Amino acid sequence: LAEVALRIYVKRHRETFLGHYKTADAELGWKLLPGYRSENVTINEQGFRGGTTSAQKTSLRIVMVGNSCVFGTTVGDSETIPALLEENLRNKGIAVEVMNAGVPGYSVDHVRKQFDRDIKKLNPDILLIYAGWNDYFSYYPGDLQYSRPENHWFNRALEHSYVLKAAAKFAFQT
Repeated sequence: LAEVALRIYVKRHRETFLGHYKTADAELGWKLLPGYRSENVTINEQGFRGGTTSAQKTSLRIVMVGNSCVFGTTVGDSETIPALLEENLRNKGIAVEVMNAGVPGYSVDHVRKQFDRDIKKLNPDILLIYAGWNDYFSYYPGDLQYSRPENHWFNRALEHSYVLKAAAKFAFQT
């Protein structure tokens, strides 16, 4: 019964759970969809969550990379860790720009490749890394695809059971 109820709920709130803000990427497997906008999620034209970032630095530039915790899968743009950090620092009189380069599902290997390809050219003054959770569940941490084989029982259960997805979100949501 819980599975049926959650399937109905998720169908109505599909974007929150399934993330229509991702697109395929030949090197990383997936990335954020540049220009995506919804009620709660904005992906700028550079492919980062939040508002547009200028190419020229005009203040201290902090880039935060990582997984869904950095991205803020369950919260709005202004409630993500990078957005709250930027607000806090600005309230203290610090001219700062904090960019949210988090991507749900990324492992440490994804973050390293993302840094080399996309982040380094932004010339951040500070790089904050919050990653590792996805590596914990990975059997093959060097593989940039979802690391568990598709036919692994745990992967199948997570893929098909909304009860397990909801339990995981509840258990690990901060």
